[in-house]
Amino acid sequence: MEADAEMRRLINAFNAMIERVETSFAHVNEFSSHVAHELKTPLAIIRGEVELALNETRDIAEYQRVLTVTVEEIDRLIRIIKDLLMLARLDFNPDVFRFEKINLKEFLAEIHEYTSILCEEKGVTSGLTVPDVDCFVRADRVHLRRLFLNLVHNAVKFTPAGGDIRINMAADGNDVRISVADTGAGIAPADMEKIFEKFFRAHDAKTTSGTSLGLSIARSIARAHQGRIDVQSSPGQGSTFTVSLPAAP
Repeated sequence: MEADAEMRRLINAFNAMIERVETSFAHVNEFSSHVAHELKTPLAIIRGEVELALNETRDIAEYQRVLTVTVEEIDRLIRIIKDLLMLARLDFNPDVFRFEKINLKEFLAEIHEYTSILCEEKGVTSGLTVPDVDCFVRADRVHLRRLFLNLVHNAVKFTPAGGDIRINMAADGNDVRISVADTGAGIAPADMEKIFEKFFRAHDAKTTSGTSLGLSIARSIARAHQGRIDVQSSPGQGSTFTVSLPAAP
């Protein structure tokens, strides 16, 4: 009887391992197809523009336009590759993080200064609200900065001129919550569960700039800090992304 029970445990463990391997292969296949699709678009544009320029003699202005488009698409390829390498490091190499105790009030003041510059360029107002007392977290400053700048860039990109972006911080028990709220286009209910997926882009998005990896990177950074990102949004009513991080004593 004991031998039979031990055999069942081994079989169950083996089946669970096979299931995890199959899931991993499925994720790899899905990710590879997304990568291929994302890289294929700029490469197709580059090839099309170059072939068009080679078909017949054109004036200097047309050649300059082709070269400008080519450089823009090459830059996009470079951003995609850099972001993919970033995700790989975040997900599989925890040694990339250098944690230190950070004063969030001072940290968010720097983030808001950068946000103000972006907002002014687009005709959007911005604000920062923080508690009177200092709040600290243990974090990697470089990666935490990237997390919030990704959220800020998204907010600015989808908020029209005359809109507003607010960064708010509040202590919540053992956690510190930092939100980035905008008055932009909002997110459709069907897309709410997908926006953190790699390469996801809403069907009604008005822009195709960027790599569609920003929110996925932000979530990976939050998880590496033992935190999380939540989102509240309604179409036409704006979005609020809230990052929760463990407070440091």
